[in-house]
Amino acid sequence: MNTDTYIEVAMVVLMFLGLVVLFTNRWHLKRGIVGIRSIQFLAVAFVLPMTVLLSKEGKLDSQAVAFIFGTVLGYVVQRATEKEED
Repeated sequence: MNTDTYIEVAMVVLMFLGLVVLFTNRWHLKRGIVGIRSIQFLAVAFVLPMTVLLSKEGKLDSQAVAFIFGTVLGYVVQRATEKEED
């Protein structure tokens, strides 16, 4: 197995763990599966690993990858600062 294979497996495992964490958290809190926070978490948990996978396969160029990472980082930081203000 080469390095690319390890990275691909790690990204798929991260996406799977994101689902497990979400379902475990929602079950523990006894809430429904679909909520605004769960959709936001899944978006981040799936977009970042999928971006890495697509860039490793050559489907996305470096500008697209930088745009996606910058957008997700801006989204996460913006949401974090809103939490502190409340």
